Amino acid sequence: MRCAVVIEFSVSEVRSLFSVPNELPTISTTPVTSRRLTRREIVQSLLASMGALVLPQIASSHPVFRHLSDAETLAKADTRAAAAKWTPEFLDAHENQTLVLLSERIVPGSSQAQVNRIIDLLLTVDTPGNRRKFTDSLSAIDAESRKRCGLPFKSLSPDRQDEILTSLATGKPGVDQDSGRRSMKKRLQQPAFTPHDHFENVKTWIVGSYYSSEVGMRELGWTGDVYFVELPTCPHPEGHE
Repeated sequence: MRCAVVIEFSVSEVRSLFSVPNELPTISTTPVTSRRLTRREIVQSLLASMGALVLPQIASSHPVFRHLSDAETLAKADTRAAAAKWTPEFLDAHENQTLVLLSERIVPGSSQAQVNRIIDLLLTVDTPGNRRKFTDSLSAIDAESRKRCGLPFKSLSPDRQDEILTSLATGKPGVDQDSGRRSMKKRLQQPAFTPHDHFENVKTWIVGSYYSSEVGMRELGWTGDVYFVELPTCPHPEGHE
């Protein structure tokens, strides 16, 4: 069963998310070898032609944006994630299993793309503040699950997991995301980081990690026969931040 509509990404929605046109022109039709493409190769080829357009809805201030723009860090994480006897280096066993299930509910196919492994390895080289923020977000989702269902997120059925995530996805953002439209009184009353924000934080890590993988690129339309090395200019007059 795929995730609830509020959370699930269709191919057309993903194309819109990444501003990838339905027609993907290329300058090379040479068949790609059967070897596994690394995240570094995928991201570098896209960044070479599109720059920041590859991740327009991942804010440049979000940690995963910086990681996906750092080819060396990404290459090291990708290599280590492929290890046969991989174990988490930063997350504990409970956090890792929660992340595996969250990733699969938010973007089906994330397990195949080893999203949890990539995130864990990127967190090992991130700042203490960003690492704490990520684990706080996992804890907040678990807390919401315990509050509503009396069980941690990983112990819920897929349907109940979707209910929790739908509630978080449709919740109110904190003042950091909405401060420009609130009075000072309401800003003081509204927490800076809400359960919705924790969900968005984890989701952004997951989406960025998934669509930097070969599995994610195939969902965007890549067939294995061509590299996307040249794309039209951005259709939005203001561009992307």
